[in-house]
Amino acid sequence: MMLLLQVIDLSRNNISGNIPPSIGNCSFVKVLDLAYNNLSGEILASLGKLNQLQSLHLNDNKLTGKVPLSFRNLSSLETVELGNNRFSGDTPLWIGDGFADLRILKLNSNGFSGEIPPKLSDLISLQVPDLADNNLTGRIPGSLGDLQAMA
Repeated sequence: MMLLLQVIDLSRNNISGNIPPSIGNCSFVKVLDLAYNNLSGEILASLGKLNQLQSLHLNDNKLTGKVPLSFRNLSSLETVELGNNRFSGDTPLWIGDGFADLRILKLNSNGFSGEIPPKLSDLISLQVPDLADNNLTGRIPGSLGDLQAMA
């Protein structure tokens, strides 16, 4: 009988340093929770190999840089919590592509800039879009009113 690691929960510790790239080798992981630690550095593209990942919690750390483009591959995501870090750059423009099951998206309290991606309204299951406390500019896309799951 083969057991597959499906949950990695190391949240609420005092873990520091970078997220090791080897976590990207845990291809059957469905939940990765590293929240409430002292992790720093950038998120490595190797996390984009976790194609069965449903729940990602990296919030409340000291992570920097941009959200890797490889996250586009995580189409099974239902929850993404990246709040309370030090991310910068534009809000990921690809965030509305191919995430049919994404219900919770928390990008709050970072340094994201630019406009709110209009494709955000393509997230048909989105119930919690939290972009608060960033450096966003421009207009609120009118299409955000079309988020059916929030009705």
